[in-house]
Amino acid sequence: MATPSPTPPAELPASASAPPPGVGPAEDTPRAMFDLQLEQTQLKAERLRALVIAIAATVYALNLSLVSSLYPGMGAELLGRQLHPRSIVLSAFLFAAYEFVLRAYLGRTLRSGKPLRRPIRYLNALVETSTPTFVLWWLAQGLDPQQVLLTAVPYIYFLFILLSTLRMNLRLSIFTGAVAAIEYLTTAYIFRRQPPTVPLGMLLTAWPPHFMKALFFLTGGCLAGFVGHQIRKGIAETFRQLAERRQIVDLFGKHVSPAVVDKLLQQGADLGSEVRHVCVMFLDIRGFTRFSEQRPPEEVVHYLNTLFEGLIASINRHGGIVNKFLGDGFMAVFGAPIGDGQECKNAVACALEMVAQIQALVDAGAIPPTRVGIGLHAGPAVTGNVGSTSRKEYTIIGDVVNLASRVESLNKDIGSTVLVTDAVWQAAGGALPGGIPPAVDHGPVAVRGREAPVRLFQLA
Repeated sequence: MATPSPTPPAELPASASAPPPGVGPAEDTPRAMFDLQLEQTQLKAERLRALVIAIAATVYALNLSLVSSLYPGMGAELLGRQLHPRSIVLSAFLFAAYEFVLRAYLGRTLRSGKPLRRPIRYLNALVETSTPTFVLWWLAQGLDPQQVLLTAVPYIYFLFILLSTLRMNLRLSIFTGAVAAIEYLTTAYIFRRQPPTVPLGMLLTAWPPHFMKALFFLTGGCLAGFVGHQIRKGIAETFRQLAERRQIVDLFGKHVSPAVVDKLLQQGADLGSEVRHVCVMFLDIRGFTRFSEQRPPEEVVHYLNTLFEGLIASINRHGGIVNKFLGDGFMAVFGAPIGDGQECKNAVACALEMVAQIQALVDAGAIPPTRVGIGLHAGPAVTGNVGSTSRKEYTIIGDVVNLASRVESLNKDIGSTVLVTDAVWQAAGGALPGGIPPAVDHGPVAVRGREAPVRLFQLA
């Protein structure tokens, strides 16, 4: 005779519907996850762009220091007495420091998983693109304003516009180009209205200005190649991730949760054969054969889709995967291919949640009155890919699978809905949440195909 079980020492999680650690919320749709990955990729590109600009500014400062040391008179001839090359070098180093600080900030934002706010993106684009304008006005303090327009400084606009492609944002690139165009035209208009005070021939015949322009051309070519290479790498990485994701989905079926797929991609999990401790669930719809005989096929398919949609979502939330569909039921596994060590608790919580979901669908009139049988057993199993080179499937092999199937079928004899073995009950921890009555201990029960009886607990 069935007797209530003693109160075990531990308890299940406070909410049967709460996702286990490491499993994302139900709203982690593919679209949302794609947007998150795109934002992360953009932040990585922004960090790279900041590093490139910082290195370019440093190289420019070092180059100017070298040229001014080799030609000491260049400052007096080209910059006037009021300016000195060392001040330009210092400004370049300060700008490089700004970019290094920006890169550190972007790195912290990337690690936090939060998106970079749009005003910060535009403010940074404005600051960077305005740098050549600042240099033009600064040089005009020691040079004739019209001479300043003939220097290599306006070519810096071109470099910032080129590097804006790493932001991977059409509006930001257009904004960068518009800022450069407006600021340069405004500066040129103001400078050209002032009459020249010295001949312009010096800037046209002296070789350092032409050398700097050539250096900017060379830098522009290098940056264009670098940007193209980064875009190619990004596309290749995207295709690689899509191929890996498609391979994982093909192995586990279309109903594996995005959170599981992403965790496998992050861990680079080896899907070869291995022994894992798993909890196997079998679910079967009672009276489905008679139900399907009395209704047209399209109504049967609609019924199954309505029923399975919520059940599969519950399995995903609790860190499991649907391994096989069996027509009027399915086999799910918790603890493989990834797990958190709480596979039995997660499976029990999921089973109870699914029973409540089915009753809610029936009460709402979404499906006709439905009874199911759910069986759970836990133990070691061999997990991995089984099949040929052209077709493989992720499979769970072991006695744990056979016994879980036998336990599920015993629901018919006992008149229960959820049966678990002693291994699951002890690992799950006992007292059930939400005021559900304690489990019924059916004691050792004979199981078809096994010599030794198995102790079973009825949870619903």
